[in-house]
Amino acid sequence: MRRIFFLSLGVWFIFSGFKIGDKPPSKNINPAYSSYLKGLLSECYGDSQRALEEYLKAGKFDEESVSLQIRIAVQYIKLNKIPEALTILKELTQKEPVNLDAYLLLILIYSSQRKEKEATDVYEEMLSKLYKEKPGNLKIAENLAQFKFQKKDFNSALKIYETILKANPEYSDAYFWIGYIYEEKGQRQKAIEFWKQGLKFNPEHSDILNSLGYIYAEEGINLDEAEALIKRALEMEPDSPAYLDSLGWVYFKKGDYPKAKEYIEKAASFMKDPVILEHLGDVYYCSGSREQAKKIWEEVLKLQPENKVLEQKLRGENEPCQD
Repeated sequence: MRRIFFLSLGVWFIFSGFKIGDKPPSKNINPAYSSYLKGLLSECYGDSQRALEEYLKAGKFDEESVSLQIRIAVQYIKLNKIPEALTILKELTQKEPVNLDAYLLLILIYSSQRKEKEATDVYEEMLSKLYKEKPGNLKIAENLAQFKFQKKDFNSALKIYETILKANPEYSDAYFWIGYIYEEKGQRQKAIEFWKQGLKFNPEHSDILNSLGYIYAEEGINLDEAEALIKRALEMEPDSPAYLDSLGWVYFKKGDYPKAKEYIEKAASFMKDPVILEHLGDVYYCSGSREQAKKIWEEVLKLQPENKVLEQKLRGENEPCQD
């Protein structure tokens, strides 16, 4: 199987160096700075109410301090006054340049409230604005492209990765993702072309090795090459369930069911993925353990009720075994 990539809304690891309030109010505005320091001291003692009061006083003297507004929002959050915090943070996200503190706090609030759509929308807005400000930043561009990919906005993801590749023509990760996108779009031959190009620049790119080998297995072509490609990937990640399943699938396509069973069972022991389990059911079925196969297929169908091919297998209308 191809490795599945998930994008976490816990974006703290994406933007290293994040900290609340990089710039305090100007020291030249004495009343504001005095209240700001009192607020900081109150925070240190865990007195969020007093800290809020002091920060609000400082804000009357210095209305332009973004850092101060962030700290006020943080105190509102600590005091569970979420509507007030949201009002401040939403206003800050409309200012330029992009304020990461405001966006990340919004995501934190929505995530804690289990409002996935709102958190996702804010994350996308943040990445889009950052990409507009810094189109040459590889990390930002990739995160936006992968976010679009997760939303199945394949054309937008492809456009971003093509821009990345134009600026970095030997960047093998871009070849991998472009291939991945074309595969999801149903353009398998294009995917193969890009993965082959990616291997020219990085012959040890394990995800490309696995993806190319797996697609060959799916197509029932170049099976010896597919086996060699995936074995190279497994040398780098011997316990990868995706790679183990891929190699097992190559053996299945070759009609070597004992070897297929060995690798796919091992993959399933690491990861109960619907694709791996369906493959395991196919192997059991073709190895003569048909009741065991049907039990697994029924389990998979609960996870993928839209899987028409699986329904056909259960009705005996789709023979998975190789000639």
